Amino acid sequence: MIKCINSKALDEAGGLEGLLGKAAARGFEGLELSFGKQEEAAGEDLAEQMGKWGGGIVVLTTSDFDLFSLAEADGSVRQGAIECFGGLLRMAVGGQESEKQCERMVVIGAYERQEVEGGLRGSYEGAFNRLFLGLEELAGQAEEWGVRLALENPGGGLLLSPLEMRDLIDEINSGYVGICFNPAWAGRLGDRLDWMRIFGQRIFAVRLNFERWDKLKVLEKIDDCYLDVIEKLTKKGFDGPVIYKPGA
Repeated sequence: MIKCINSKALDEAGGLEGLLGKAAARGFEGLELSFGKQEEAAGEDLAEQMGKWGGGIVVLTTSDFDLFSLAEADGSVRQGAIECFGGLLRMAVGGQESEKQCERMVVIGAYERQEVEGGLRGSYEGAFNRLFLGLEELAGQAEEWGVRLALENPGGGLLLSPLEMRDLIDEINSGYVGICFNPAWAGRLGDRLDWMRIFGQRIFAVRLNFERWDKLKVLEKIDDCYLDVIEKLTKKGFDGPVIYKPGA
């Protein structure tokens, strides 16, 4: 497994070189580069830098859109999310052009929602269908660019069962679309190891939430909270990114 840190957990570091240096100093092998409006404004410069510092940037994501954005009833929000994630898929190729599959991946986050009515407008079925259509469109782009796309399981609001999420991924039917497994969110809805078993080989990446940023100083304490998950990943020989991200 490749231990990565979400860039939002690091102090201002003066560009990608500084972020990668801080990640390495804290014992991480890679970086999940999280884009917000400020980073998107410098997108071309960042793409150029990624070609130079490609080895340490393992995952691209955004703080502006998530799984629920793809399920939104508002068409402008959905289109904005598709364009944003599509842009990250294109950017991920930077510095890694070859006939082989790009080593980086893009993660579609799933931030906590208590109930579908609180975070999404319309019916559950409507939200699910819109999410499927958005993922289907992005799957085509992922295949075109040769970049894997991982959808994080949410902690509520939508995809409330591992069977539902597994079937969604299977219905998309693309080797470039899989799951970013978040055991903290899974644990709010059931047994996290059961979710992990059901997802199986569909898991492309893993996200481990931690509550306080200063806990990064003691990485082993975070690992202790997820010891069962890490042991299962190790036993299976999981070689994908394990992302440490602030968020209870």
